[in-house]
Amino acid sequence: MKKNLYTLTCFLLGLLSFKTQAQIISVTPGTDFSVVASTVITADSMDLTPASDFTINGSSLIRRNVAINITGSPHINRVYQFSPATNAFSGALKMFYKNADLNGIAESSLKLLIHNGSSWSLYNNSSVNTANNFVQNNSLSGLSLNEITAGACSPNTGDTLVSACVSFVWYGNTYTSSTNSPTHTFTNVSGCDSVVTLNLIINAPPTVSATTTDACFGGTGTITVTPSGGTAPYSFSLLGAYENNAGYWVAYPGSYYSKVTDANQCSTTITGINVVEHPEITISVSASSTSVCEGSMVTLTSTGADSFTWSDAGITDGSPFAPSLGSNYYTVTGTTNGCSNTSIQTITVTPSLIWYLDADSDGFGNPSLIQHACSQPVGYVSNNSDCNDYDAGVHEPVLYYIDADQDGFDAGIEMICSSTPIEGFSSTTNGSDCND
Repeated sequence: MKKNLYTLTCFLLGLLSFKTQAQIISVTPGTDFSVVASTVITADSMDLTPASDFTINGSSLIRRNVAINITGSPHINRVYQFSPATNAFSGALKMFYKNADLNGIAESSLKLLIHNGSSWSLYNNSSVNTANNFVQNNSLSGLSLNEITAGACSPNTGDTLVSACVSFVWYGNTYTSSTNSPTHTFTNVSGCDSVVTLNLIINAPPTVSATTTDACFGGTGTITVTPSGGTAPYSFSLLGAYENNAGYWVAYPGSYYSKVTDANQCSTTITGINVVEHPEITISVSASSTSVCEGSMVTLTSTGADSFTWSDAGITDGSPFAPSLGSNYYTVTGTTNGCSNTSIQTITVTPSLIWYLDADSDGFGNPSLIQHACSQPVGYVSNNSDCNDYDAGVHEPVLYYIDADQDGFDAGIEMICSSTPIEGFSSTTNGSDCND
């Protein structure tokens, strides 16, 4: 069954009331109430003018002082509720109010506030007539009507605190220094604009430097990363190297980069950290002689490095010295650019022998004239048994007879180191001489 507009108008005029809660319209479920486009429906100081044919089915209209659904925005003490919500409505809506309804809201700020069955919307394109006490909107479109009142925009304001490194992009704008002045406007669920102020702190990242020590051939070098600025403490990463307890990184030869992050999570990456490998050092040693006689001087000369250190403190590279008796092993350490290598030189010292002069070349030496040498010198022999080195015919004393008067008879004997009898002696005798 359908009712026409005129029956509804008469029905409404009989129910005009400003009670706290009043039922204004009631359409029986299963019954349609249709309104032709551009027809004004007036119900308890609220006018609806649909832009297209509008049908209400199974809904009732009640006026209350407060909204059933929480609005989130202040509203006047006049709320119209369709229950359940109507079909989609497009057109104009005008709502009258009394000064007593304002609920402390500035009259000039009133806007239509409508709940569509799911959420509230504040229609900022509404207009208010303070002289005649109504607020209206002529451009509603496809809107289900659940609760209708008038409210005011109650924008939220606040700050957002941001800590960033170097720069920060906020709603299309890039900031490179700390600031507390930028704002951004949001529209809340009720259609009110809310303003957020950016409280921005721009933190400078740490400054990072790196120093290295080169790697010796086949070894590792070191990398020391030093941050400054930013905010301590710092964390480090260095790909391919490992940190030790001495505060530096141990690294094989190659190119590295390090990332340093401070307490504000600001990071700086330093690249081109190069650990260089030095070529292998080869030490060569030359000796003036590798086998010498006891007491002889030897000079050792090293090449292949910038500086040399010998294991024997008494040796200086290029200076002569007397090695000890026997086999001597001398180690030299050569160093270039902090890298070292070693070489060993062996010197054999032969014991020195005593040789005796053999002036008469009889194979027997003079015990009084000696020479020390590891091999036999010319004119010397190894024995000292020559009693007369000026007489090749004798090397030990010979027995001679005393014959002072030369009569062939002796007055005794005497051992003389001579190959021939000297004056007053004879190599033979005829017997004893009682008066020589």
